[in-house]
Amino acid sequence: MDKIDGVCESSGGDFVDLEMPLIRPERRSWSMEMVDMRIKNAIRTLCAAAMLALFGVVGTTGTASAAASTVYYVEFHGAQGKLDTNPGNGYESWIWAWNPNDYDMYIEWQYYGASGDKPSDYLHISPYGGTTGGNDTEDIWRIRLCYTSYDLQGYSHKYCSSWT
Repeated sequence: MDKIDGVCESSGGDFVDLEMPLIRPERRSWSMEMVDMRIKNAIRTLCAAAMLALFGVVGTTGTASAAASTVYYVEFHGAQGKLDTNPGNGYESWIWAWNPNDYDMYIEWQYYGASGDKPSDYLHISPYGGTTGGNDTEDIWRIRLCYTSYDLQGYSHKYCSSWT
């Protein structure tokens, strides 16, 4: 019998496969200790990256703490509003609002020194994804979102979120 690439030819002319064991590299099994060690290493790496990011942010903003901005958010009936008390663009305040509803809404605000529930001013927010916003030369200290509903007798009723 002649051996040809792992196949033998018998005297009858038939070819017969030889059963040759496959030689494979040793396979490592994952023990729980290895898994725990890899998880711990991943956590250490993430913590180190987070600390670097934190110290990098603190280091860059620490010198500008006097100009730190306070941002307030409000959400009411799906609409969203935002107030930035120091936008860094030369204005005292910046407001923005978005309305996904099928009815008009308003973003109202009060300037510092205002009291009670009466807004100092407001902006209309169109329905169906309307947005509005702008800068203000005065300091705004709080915002809220409102809408007006009408009953069957035609009387209007104003509904508002809490002040931020």
